[in-house]
Formats: sequence, C-alpha cells, structure tokens
Amino acid sequence: MIKVDNISKSYNVSDERGKKTKVQALNNINISFVSNESYSIVGESGSGKSVFSRLLLNLEIPTTGTILYDGIDINNMRRYQLKGFRKNVKLVLQDSASSLNPKLNIYQSIVEPLRNSSKNTKNREKELIHSIIRKVGMPTSSLTKLPNEFSGGEQKRICIARAIITNPRYIIFDEAVSGLDSNIKQKILDLLIDLRKESNSTYIFITHDLDTAIYMSKKIIVMRGGRIIEKSRNIDNLRELESDYAKELIKSQISFKDKLNRMLY
Repeated sequence: MIKVDNISKSYNVSDERGKKTKVQALNNINISFVSNESYSIVGESGSGKSVFSRLLLNLEIPTTGTILYDGIDINNMRRYQLKGFRKNVKLVLQDSASSLNPKLNIYQSIVEPLRNSSKNTKNREKELIHSIIRKVGMPTSSLTKLPNEFSGGEQKRICIARAIITNPRYIIFDEAVSGLDSNIKQKILDLLIDLRKESNSTYIFITHDLDTAIYMSKKIIVMRGGRIIEKSRNIDNLRELESDYAKELIKSQISFKDKLNRMLY
C-alpha cells in the first residue's frame, strides 16, 4: 500500500524584483492507494496533480507530511529499500519522445530498468524483452530501431513496455495519453486495461480528461487548488460525481466537445 499522510508542498518563487513569495502547491493531502486497483486523479491545470505525482515517485520531498510505501517513509529509505521502491513504482509521461534517449535503440531503452532492478543471463534478458515488446503489440524487429523511427502511438507503447518490464506494483500515468488522436488513444487505453488484468498492478491515472478517467477507473479523485475535494468509489459515469467543481469540469468538457464537433462537421 502507498499511504499519503497529510502532505503539503510549497515553493519559494521569486518575482521580477527578486522578492520571494511562498506558493502552496499541495495542501493537506490524505489518501491511500491499495494493491490491484485503478485510480484516476482529475483536475484542471494548476490543480496540483503533477506535483503530487512527483512526490509519490520520491522525485521531490513534501514540505510537511509523509508518504509511506508498505509502512516505510519513502523519504527516509535505506539504499536497498529505495532500489525496491524504484523497481515497484514506475512513471509513464505524456511526452514519450523526450522520455526515450534518442541515441539508444529500443532494446537498450527497455533493458536499462531491467538491469537496474535484477540480474539476468543474456538469454533470459533477451527472452524477457522480446516477450514485453510483443505484449504491447509491437514486433521484435522494433528493438533494433531508434525512437525517431516510430509514431507517437508506437513510442507510447515502447514507454509502457519500459515501465512494465520490472513487473511494478504501481504505475503512475501522468497525462500519458494526452495529444494522441482518438483512435490511437482508445487502443492504448484498452492495452493498459488488458495489461493490468494480467499483472495485477495498481494504476494511478492522472488526467484532465474526465472521460478517460472514468474509462480507466471507478475510483476517482478530484483535485483543485492543491486539495482533494472529492473521492468517489466505484462510480460508473460522470453524473455520479457530486462536488460543484466536478460538475463545472463536466460542463466545460461537454461544451468544448460540442464546439470541436461544430468546427469539424
């Protein structure tokens, strides 16, 4: 379990004159993520979603509060504990192109986290990587190519393969399907659902798209201004969200889609 216990995060930001101002990015967040579940965190830009994901990954330290992984504070872990944490908590970002080293072929990109987390023979290593690339719907011939030889959707599949190669317990997807066209996006989401069923991993899906949130999870967390304002369990459609802010988000999303449809048709 990952237990977030009363965390807050603030930054000191300097203005043009050099005067420092305290900006509160997160305020008193309390939530637990249990095994073999899928959660979606939704909210507009600036709501604190991405800051929250960086804290969950131990990329930043909260100003106050603790994040416990199996009862251990991730910011006070010993080296061997941190290695296990890194193996079991992975991130998939929106920008797949910048997530992949342009000088490494796909085999080299995928093998890196595997070698960091476990020791395998060359034959076993090859077997695992060939299996994982096929699992995300790509041929093994892809492994000798460079990232720029692939489309955005293919790069996303490669990033997913890189994330799941260590069989992580938790995967955080930070706007991971934003920017993809609807057909490719649907295929990626269906792929992720199938992979979760096989692996029993826990997904934490961070998105501003409410439709994607509901498609991926029945457990919805709504954030605004660095706070969690709603936690909904096992919901099946957007109308079950109760907070006024969530209802505003739904209206704005429907309005945007209507405008887009009028422009296209």
